[in-house]
Amino acid sequence: MKNNSVNIADAVLIALLAPCALWCLASSFDINVDLTILFVCSGIFTALFSAACVLIKRFRTFFAACLAAIAAYICFVIIEMSALLSQLEYAINSVLKEYSLYLPLPEGISLGGKAASDATLLFVLLEIFLIFISTLLVLRARAAYAAVFLSVLFTVPCFILVNTCPALAPLFIVIASSSTLITVSSLQRQSIKRNGLMSAAAFLVIIGILVGVYFFNPADSFERGEWQDELLIDFRARTGMGALNGDNLDLIRRAQDKRDRLKSVEDLSLAGNLKQTHELVMQIYPENTGAIYLRGTAYANYENNKWSVLTNKQLASFPSGIDVFSMTQVAGDEDTIKIVTRDTEELVYTPYYLTKTPAGMIPLADICIFNDLHDRSFYMQEIPYGYESFVSYSGENEYYWSEDEFAGEYESSENEDYYGRYNEFVNNNYLQISDELAQRLREIGGFDDEKGYMSEERLIEKIIDFVSSSAEYSLDTPRVPAGEDIASWLLTESDTGYCVHFATAACMMLRAYGIPARYVTGYCVESLPDEEYVTVTSDNAHAWVECYFENYGWVPFEPTPIDLDDYHAYADEIPESVPDDDEPTEPPTKASEDTGDEDKPVEENSGGFDFGLIVFIVVAIAALAATAALRVLIIRRLRKRRFYSGDRNGRAIYIYRYIARCAKRTGEKIPDDISDIGAKARFSRHEASDREVAIMLGYAERLRESLYKGCNIFRRLYYSVLLVL
Repeated sequence: MKNNSVNIADAVLIALLAPCALWCLASSFDINVDLTILFVCSGIFTALFSAACVLIKRFRTFFAACLAAIAAYICFVIIEMSALLSQLEYAINSVLKEYSLYLPLPEGISLGGKAASDATLLFVLLEIFLIFISTLLVLRARAAYAAVFLSVLFTVPCFILVNTCPALAPLFIVIASSSTLITVSSLQRQSIKRNGLMSAAAFLVIIGILVGVYFFNPADSFERGEWQDELLIDFRARTGMGALNGDNLDLIRRAQDKRDRLKSVEDLSLAGNLKQTHELVMQIYPENTGAIYLRGTAYANYENNKWSVLTNKQLASFPSGIDVFSMTQVAGDEDTIKIVTRDTEELVYTPYYLTKTPAGMIPLADICIFNDLHDRSFYMQEIPYGYESFVSYSGENEYYWSEDEFAGEYESSENEDYYGRYNEFVNNNYLQISDELAQRLREIGGFDDEKGYMSEERLIEKIIDFVSSSAEYSLDTPRVPAGEDIASWLLTESDTGYCVHFATAACMMLRAYGIPARYVTGYCVESLPDEEYVTVTSDNAHAWVECYFENYGWVPFEPTPIDLDDYHAYADEIPESVPDDDEPTEPPTKASEDTGDEDKPVEENSGGFDFGLIVFIVVAIAALAATAALRVLIIRRLRKRRFYSGDRNGRAIYIYRYIARCAKRTGEKIPDDISDIGAKARFSRHEASDREVAIMLGYAERLRESLYKGCNIFRRLYYSVLLVL
């Protein structure tokens, strides 16, 4: 190729375009992919295919070389075929989860592989084929439009069925790379000189335009368009699949909008040693004393050590007119609790049990309550729950079910139809557990023989007590080993755990015995008799379990063997002046639900601009370049010393070896007089003269010049950096 800078620029654009197109797809459908591996593999295979395209002139040889590289990767994948199958299943199910909302498709499929939590191998395989075809089209056929069209196909599903944009960083790079390839390719057809500098300038200009557009129209303003739903409705009608009901469509749309505002996934595989940060979150003014549990988010679906809230399809089936947060009738006197938050929280944290949901608080099904009015001060009417039965490790480690605690027998509600619709919803969504895990937990618990002789309440007590006594409470608990389920790991192998471990184990064992249960996160504090208000910090973040009783509601249980006195260990470090005019006390730093969490893992960054990844790539490239440069410098300095110092025979032998290496690359036959000098220096006792050494030095210099003369930039890099000729 005459213009080597063009090839380098195109290769760089392809190396950016391929992984970013796949990154868009992964971020839109919430598919976990190791971005570091994706980008590293993109750089390796783009360099490999581009070098083959430039250095190998014959198309058949080039095609065979590329197929050999792909075959090498496939051979590696075959060794991990079960992993590839599981990743394919995971990726397909992530897409089906969205499509099944609109089309009569299953929510998931099973390919018989081991359950996977990411699709890295699969995406790398797709990336290799995409890079190969793009390299062939751009560097060989100069058909940039076809390569761009192929890459853009991966971003189309991101906008048809998904309510949010893909991550902005890869989306911007896809648009800029595609636009640059097309623009510069068009200029070339107009006989305008094209070079790598033009490509770089075009790329930066387009990125600048996109950033400007984003500044005036942020991604948060993106909303699903009516044309998207109308397109799907028309598709269903034309294919005979039937049309979507307008009410259901509105439910789906509203559920998607709210669910996207949540921290919808709790990845417990990240739960390791935790540190306390003591940051203020809120202050509460209760009328009762004892333990106070403030419910935030309830999680329904559990897979691969990850809890997630109800899917959009599950939300669409939620029975209308049901207020889960005030449905449970508890006997007792009504109290008023006041909550003042440090900042405007997205969610409203509610105590057990509300007599009614206050105005302005918008529940999302039975998951949580949104603070749509953006208030910082709340007054809620509650009937405090019997906390001596809530905390499992009380007194002699027994439960106390009070007969007068309930407003009536929960089996016989006054409005069975009201509860009946929700009972069915609970049974469909809060009993999910794999057969393998259910069998494993039943074997660990060993309650099968006793189940038929005890009430459901007593079975729950036995399970909660079993989980509570299975390990000691400690924030220094390490992460769950790879491949282990956190529930069975805590009950059989780990000596310690904290709330996320105990709550998960209890919830899944309850489900294993057919009891609807769910994992709940929020805050836990203790109100003492002499306290006017209670400070809630990030250290009070907590997780527990709720069990559902038909025609009654959700009842909370505490499986974690905690000591509530620990929640006052840092009270003197928090400013405790009572706020005026509903304003909270100002802490040293801003607090939120997800920072300084004593009992929750740090959320994994799954989208947006990953600065850690960029830093890693830059450091890796810089380290590789520095190592290569240092190697070249050392070899050349040693060669210069060997060429011009030492005995003449040693110098002649070393120079001849260098000449032989260069001649092998040029294909030039070494002259007889040069060969004679080299042979004489090596095999005879005659010492080479200064003139003979000078002749060899001159020929070596001319041979090196002919080696580099006329070769392209890739060959120059190969000769100078890899071979150091």
